[in-house]
Amino acid sequence: QHLAALNLNGTAMEILGTGTVVHTGTLTTATTSGFIDVGVNALIVDNPGTSATPGSYVPGLVATGYAGGLWNGLGIRSYAAMNDSPKQHAVGYGSAASILNLSGVQTGLFMGETVAAGAMLVRYTVYGDADLNGTADFNDFLRVQNNFGAASTTWDRGDFNFDGTTDFNDFLALQNAFGLMA
Repeated sequence: QHLAALNLNGTAMEILGTGTVVHTGTLTTATTSGFIDVGVNALIVDNPGTSATPGSYVPGLVATGYAGGLWNGLGIRSYAAMNDSPKQHAVGYGSAASILNLSGVQTGLFMGETVAAGAMLVRYTVYGDADLNGTADFNDFLRVQNNFGAASTTWDRGDFNFDGTTDFNDFLALQNAFGLMA
């Protein structure tokens, strides 16, 4: 599904299906009531913020959707993660530059979609899946190890509980889901 823009002002949207990818040019939501439920799917946002806050808008929406691990908050959330009783599934995000190792005007593939380096990628996955490939594996362990103790980190650098630091709690989240697939 390709959209020029996705604006949710006081309403909600659920991405239906399994393995669905919604690819939008821009995204806006009402801060007091709007949310997107990605379910078990993915979202690509080509222009993920304003010039003053490039790339910070989507991570903020995922962090508020996290709602302390309940995945029922405003922003970007998931009914599937919310109903996961072992709490091994989550919504992860990262820039295409970081996830796909892109720079400048390069493009790459994410879940069958061509994306530019500046796009923000969002996916229902398992805790610990820093590179959004659908499983928590050794490459994700290396991302956590390389960023361990760092402040102001992001999901793609191992901050799986959105507290601003890659620490032992994030390592435990990765360990609990290691080898699982979304």
